[in-house]
Amino acid sequence: MHQVLRRAVLAVSCAALVLGTFSAPASADSTAIKIGANADRSASHLRVFVRVRVACSPDTTSAILTGRVEQTNAAGDTQVGEGALLNLSSFECSGVEERVILPVRIPTGGYLWRAGEAAVRDICFVTIDPSGEYESFLKARMVTVH
Repeated sequence: MHQVLRRAVLAVSCAALVLGTFSAPASADSTAIKIGANADRSASHLRVFVRVRVACSPDTTSAILTGRVEQTNAAGDTQVGEGALLNLSSFECSGVEERVILPVRIPTGGYLWRAGEAAVRDICFVTIDPSGEYESFLKARMVTVH
């Protein structure tokens, strides 16, 4: 139970970074996270799948990946969708870069995702292994949505 609670606290701290509750220092970008140049939409256009590469230890057992996608919608406003991927006791990492897909749904009542440019922001990657918890943060990257 203690580990589940600890993981929940890590998820909240990562979410706080994503939502701007805490400010990350200017040098917060991590080399442990890379965002692909392209993202794909689901057939319904309700979700965008962001391609992420993460680096972590082979001892990693659990991981949490969170992030936001921002895109100008048909009304000319910026809409923001948030996504999270949580793997408790099931994350496998070879010690080199791993490909991960971060699904991000449209906000409730929002417009469908459209093809074109979008900003992927505030990517937070938390890993848990026997030696402790590690957090990596990436501020932003522009992607092309297909």
